[in-house]
Amino acid sequence: MTSTVRAGSWRDLSTNEMSYGSQRKIAAFLDSSHTLNWKDLLSMMPEYGPLQMQQLSQQEARGKSPTISLLSHMASRGRTVGQLYDFCKTLGMNRICELIVQGLQERNIKVDVPLPTPHSTPPSNGRPFVPPHPPPPPQPVIVDTLLRESSDNSTSTSRTDQSDSKPNAKPSLSPSPSSSLHPPLSHETTPTQILSYEDVKKATGDFDNVLFSEGGHKLGQGGFGVVYQGQINLGEGNREVAVKVFVDDANSEMVLQFKTELHTISKLKHPNLLPLLGYTSNQSTLCLVYPYMALGSLDKHLSRLELGSERRLQILRDIASGLHYLHTGCGEILVHRDVKSANILLDQNWRGVLTDFGIARTLSLETTTVVTQRIVGTRVYMSPEYCTGLVSPSADVYSLGVVILELVFGCLALHSPKGSDTDIISFLDECDETAEFYLSCWSRSDGESLEELAEKCTNPYRDQRPTIAKVLEKL
Repeated sequence: MTSTVRAGSWRDLSTNEMSYGSQRKIAAFLDSSHTLNWKDLLSMMPEYGPLQMQQLSQQEARGKSPTISLLSHMASRGRTVGQLYDFCKTLGMNRICELIVQGLQERNIKVDVPLPTPHSTPPSNGRPFVPPHPPPPPQPVIVDTLLRESSDNSTSTSRTDQSDSKPNAKPSLSPSPSSSLHPPLSHETTPTQILSYEDVKKATGDFDNVLFSEGGHKLGQGGFGVVYQGQINLGEGNREVAVKVFVDDANSEMVLQFKTELHTISKLKHPNLLPLLGYTSNQSTLCLVYPYMALGSLDKHLSRLELGSERRLQILRDIASGLHYLHTGCGEILVHRDVKSANILLDQNWRGVLTDFGIARTLSLETTTVVTQRIVGTRVYMSPEYCTGLVSPSADVYSLGVVILELVFGCLALHSPKGSDTDIISFLDECDETAEFYLSCWSRSDGESLEELAEKCTNPYRDQRPTIAKVLEKL
């Protein structure tokens, strides 16, 4: 018999009204995930910041579930199951959405969203359950002419960008003479290889979803899809690679991100930008192949004292150098729009490279600013003017300023204290843990110089921020 809860009102239930069994299943995934986890969920809510993240991390270190605690905190602040579902959907946490729906339906509560294809429940060993998603049978490569698309939407203007003003338009995988995402960058580069889909599939263990740290191939997961480790022969013997797999070609935003990243990065060549080695696809699975970076992303190393001050400074120089090339060395201006520590990868020598060009934007040299309706990125790293749709190179400088703060204080910036009386620098500086790290890692002169530079980069007024060339000089 169905519960008396009226249809649709499941969204109004408090998060602590979910059964404990449902909460435990969700926690089994979010507590252990190496990619999207409870910290990403926390970052979606402006009432939470680095201090709350540190408190939950301390609970995690004591063997308690940070996810269970977070769900309880959400309930005490009036957060609902519907909001939780929406946050997880936005983050691409489809498995959590399934668990929420399943838990409610097990209690005979009608849910006004379709139940996704059911998977097995998470294993009892505490590891996150990652269901296999075998790709469909291979089809002929259908993106081999994407790089030859023309530039119908190439002109950047100071008014609203028309290509961004139609968010419901569905881009096609099939090349079209008038569907280019951005203008071609003018400097010469080596051609990007079109790889065999079967070779890429084999290199990743048939898109093996066991985590790399547990002997499998999966490196991480995001809203776009999954990243796998593999070994593939690119003509000069086997090479270790990272394969970024975009799935579900019905998702127009995902296709747009794939095409933007392919079109942009294939034209770039700089030692501090992760190069694209090749690409391939079948009918619904799109793959970009990059070099494998041994030390992973910078955000995983921020609090490690062994990443000393000299290495931190060098990483900042590396990324500033890469941004300087994007802003001044391409023949056009390229605004990355998603500079953050998670998009900075480290090689075996702790040198930094910038990656993830899926939302990058090219501007002409004559017009250095454009207004967009497609505001995407990670909020804490986004400049005030970009939050209103204004795209310019200064937005990347602001984002780099936040990364400088992260490296100075050894703390991941999850939530900007905009709207409070505390600026970003003071907010981090007042945390006991970050103050202790600061004193352990930096000399007084270096620390103060970097704080001053970060403060200039994160100035709320873009015309008062330094250019990336000036930032590079200071570093």
